[in-house]
Amino acid sequence: MTAKEKPDVVFLMETKNFEVKLQRIQSTLHFQHSYILNPYGLAGGLSGLWNDQVSIEVARSSQHMLDMTCRIIQEDITFRLICIHAPSNYHHRQVFWDELRMISRMNHFPWICAGDFNDFLYP
Repeated sequence: MTAKEKPDVVFLMETKNFEVKLQRIQSTLHFQHSYILNPYGLAGGLSGLWNDQVSIEVARSSQHMLDMTCRIIQEDITFRLICIHAPSNYHHRQVFWDELRMISRMNHFPWICAGDFNDFLYP
């Protein structure tokens, strides 16, 4: 996909790999920048990869999300990107949703949330 589409930003979740392995993947995919969260035990792991066309500042991170302010440099467009791998446990997920609501109240940029919410719209 990255060879054909050439995205500026890629989010990887459930990587189950540590920083050294993800840096090799970053290099193979030809991304210049990364933010890597190592897995927690045998599960998890998040990574954001991006190229020089985008400026990214990570505002916060946890084992379930990367909260980033992104700027497309050439077009001078700024937006908030939250990459999510929500908890599978119902109660932990409710706490996570509360955290997202808090973040939304502090946000003043256009906002994109992407990833695995581990939730159903219509059960």
